[in-house]
Amino acid sequence: MIRSIAYCSWVLARLSGWSGYASQPRPGYISIKRGLDIFKIKYEGFYLAMNVLNNNMGKGLELLSLPRHRVKLVMIKFTSI
Repeated sequence: MIRSIAYCSWVLARLSGWSGYASQPRPGYISIKRGLDIFKIKYEGFYLAMNVLNNNMGKGLELLSLPRHRVKLVMIKFTSI
């Protein structure tokens, strides 16, 4: 549940590696941008996994080759027959 913009920025800063200790300075825009990039990667992976699981149930062994940006992602899915 999204509580506020401050909470969202805290989550993004934590994803980027900011520890949140009182002795540490506040996260800057670079930390928030890195956290947003990490969040996007995790969201795309989750979305892809949910699509693969929902669309390919019961089809056995499949090889999916999906180009993402400059990286080629290859996934092998095993399901019970």
